[in-house]
Amino acid sequence: MAGKVLVVDDEKMIVKGIKFSLIQDYSVVDCAYDGEEALDMAKNNDYDIILLDIMLPKMNGLEVCQQIREFSNVPIIMLTAKGDDMDKIMGLEYGADDYITKPFSSGYLRARISSLLKQREMLHDYFMKQAFRSFEQENLVASSVSLDSFSPSIPQIT
Repeated sequence: MAGKVLVVDDEKMIVKGIKFSLIQDYSVVDCAYDGEEALDMAKNNDYDIILLDIMLPKMNGLEVCQQIREFSNVPIIMLTAKGDDMDKIMGLEYGADDYITKPFSSGYLRARISSLLKQREMLHDYFMKQAFRSFEQENLVASSVSLDSFSPSIPQIT
C-alpha cells in the first residue's frame, strides 16, 4: 500500500518502532517529536494519516489535532498513555478519528489504520457517486427543457 504517514511522539524509541512497523506498508513514514514540528509538517505535506501522541513538548497533541482540523480532514489517530475515558472523549472532541492507548501491538495499530482508511475511502466513493448522480440528473432535466418554452410571447400589432 502506498501512502504517507506522519508519526508524532516525543519518545524516539516508540517512533522508531512504529516507523519500522509501517515502512513495509507505506511509501513514506515521516516523524515529528514535538507539537510545533508536527503542525508544521501537517501544513506542508499531504498525509494519508497522522498518528499523534497527546503529551508532547512545545504544543500538546490535543492542540495540534484541533489546529490541523482548521485546514485538513486527514485521519488522525491519537496514540497515548492517557487511558481515562475523559481523555479519550477529549481526544475525539478535539477532532481525532480514533484513540489507541499505549501499550499496543503493531498488528493492532496497523489494523486500526487500515480500517480507518477503508472507511474514509468508502465514504469518498459514496459521496462521489452521489455527486455524479446529482450532476447526471441536472443534465437530464436541462436537456429535456425546450428553449421554446422560455420564448416570450410577442404581442401582435394590428
